Amino acid sequence: MVRETSGKSVAEFKTYSGDSIRSQGSELCCQSSIDLRRIGADSVDYVITDPPYAGAVNYAELADFFYVWLREGLLDVYPEHFVPEVTRKTLEIIENEWRGQSVDDFKRALNQVFAECHRVLKDDGCLALMTSKLGEPLVQWQGRQLA
Repeated sequence: MVRETSGKSVAEFKTYSGDSIRSQGSELCCQSSIDLRRIGADSVDYVITDPPYAGAVNYAELADFFYVWLREGLLDVYPEHFVPEVTRKTLEIIENEWRGQSVDDFKRALNQVFAECHRVLKDDGCLALMTSKLGEPLVQWQGRQLA
């Protein structure tokens, strides 16, 4: 399927944020769900997402641990992918006082995500929310918001 949809060999294939893969009427998007304007309302059968966990896991900061070492070794080989010294964090939906992102900021952004998912889903569509134990309070909170 990768060869058919991308025109690249499996070894060449990489997915970046904002990429989409289309095949036989399907589309797989790798992006934030906060802004889905390019997707029409009531047009999606399934949304599968793994939401952030407020302040429990700071993924962008965690990624810096690996990124700085990967950048050291791969900057000359892939300069276009290692321009910044650390990962971008501006689009991360997180509660992080040090970065000036409050619990209210987190809730507001997450509400935007769920509103966009609701907008694009067909009436008989399905939202699959991936969570772990860390996500249980999030799911309970979101359930109360939607009730």
